Amino acid sequence: DNNAALVYFSLSTTILILLNTTEFISNCKIFVNSIFNRNGQVLKDNNTLVKNGMSSYDCYPPLPLEIVNLLCASRLCFLATQSDGEPHLSLMNYTYHQEEEVILLSTRRDTKKFGHIVDGPKVAVLVHDFPHLQGNNAEDIHGKSWSITLNGTCQVLEEGSDACNKLRAIHLENNPDYSQFITAPGSAILCISIEKARMCDIHDRVSYWCSKSGLSLHADH
Repeated sequence: DNNAALVYFSLSTTILILLNTTEFISNCKIFVNSIFNRNGQVLKDNNTLVKNGMSSYDCYPPLPLEIVNLLCASRLCFLATQSDGEPHLSLMNYTYHQEEEVILLSTRRDTKKFGHIVDGPKVAVLVHDFPHLQGNNAEDIHGKSWSITLNGTCQVLEEGSDACNKLRAIHLENNPDYSQFITAPGSAILCISIEKARMCDIHDRVSYWCSKSGLSLHADH
């Protein structure tokens, strides 16, 4: 009887430990997500991150400082799209909305790039730190040295929605001289969720960043 009681006690204790361990792991996951997630990002029941209506990864690590500094300093980028194997390149004014880690753009709905995005939302964005950018000076080691390619998924925001109105206003505030492209009738607001980045400096040193892992891997080429 004593042995049976001891076995019962051991099994009960083991079950309680496992239950507490499972709960502990779950709480840790929630805690980690709460650290990495940005404002405006909501977790669904299956712990998939939803940002501006699009699913992303469970955790969204912050962008490296070099990327953030360049995106904040510049307003011009090259947007690459493609459809049916035909690539297209556009010079665009953009806004980096750091609160949600997204790139904002605007375009008419009758353009080639808009048709490409509707056909396939995967895009690439190239930003370079030309010498005229804000914050560049003779002592700035990043001046005239960084070229960054960003890969992500582009969403066309629903016209008239709260998200569209909010982000259009933010984009216009950042580019007040280009209202003809942002507020014109029929213009669409595009929102790019950044998923990968490739950074190359003037010495041809390349590093990579991924939103899934947040790792930055350095290579010579």
